[in-house]
Amino acid sequence: MYFPWYGHLEQVMAADTYVFYDDVQFSKGSFTNRVQLLVDGVQQWLTLPVRLPRAAMAIQEIELNSDKDWKLAHLRKFHAAYRKAPYLSDAMELMESVFYAEATRLSSIAIDSVKCLATYFGLADTTTFEVSSELGIGGCGSARVLEICQHLDANEYITGHGAKNYLDQPSFERAGIEVSFLDYGLMPYPQLSQPFNPYVSSLDLVAMMGKEGRKAITGSVVKWNQFIAK
Repeated sequence: MYFPWYGHLEQVMAADTYVFYDDVQFSKGSFTNRVQLLVDGVQQWLTLPVRLPRAAMAIQEIELNSDKDWKLAHLRKFHAAYRKAPYLSDAMELMESVFYAEATRLSSIAIDSVKCLATYFGLADTTTFEVSSELGIGGCGSARVLEICQHLDANEYITGHGAKNYLDQPSFERAGIEVSFLDYGLMPYPQLSQPFNPYVSSLDLVAMMGKEGRKAITGSVVKWNQFIAK
């Protein structure tokens, strides 16, 4: 995801090893290349322009479209929206550090954006990162996720809510791996407008609270059967 919401950072915080799933099909209109900001209380998109020469491309294959200076456009839009935020400079520095690493592929800039947020909030101190395309594991769907967990010697797999629609939890249990879901904290923090909106980029949290924003990254882990029942 591109500078994702702080619920995504709760997944990073909960994990010993976090795997970026970059060799699966890109879904147009997803959060892989876009994220929302609050602009005068209204949600607006920051979207990475991409080249899609054919259908069914993997995320790692997709190149950014640099025909226009989207980096400057994103920086200007963010600055205009958060010019009154107390830690605007911190957020801008994070954006610039990702932009000017000169990544040419969507997967690279998305991964860099998550890593820089994790480092800023101190989450990278306790979590290591892997990239699925570098693990040499084939297959698809739930079976592949299980194989990745086994490859990494996991005893628990923690995932977001979308996995409830495809994950074969019993197969994980037979392999001795527990399945847990994130129960997102959604802790409110000061924003430039009301009511509170948690579903925006974590850059909002950076701009409003600086490194103290780490306190808003909470959430808990719930075993899969309890989550489904809930």
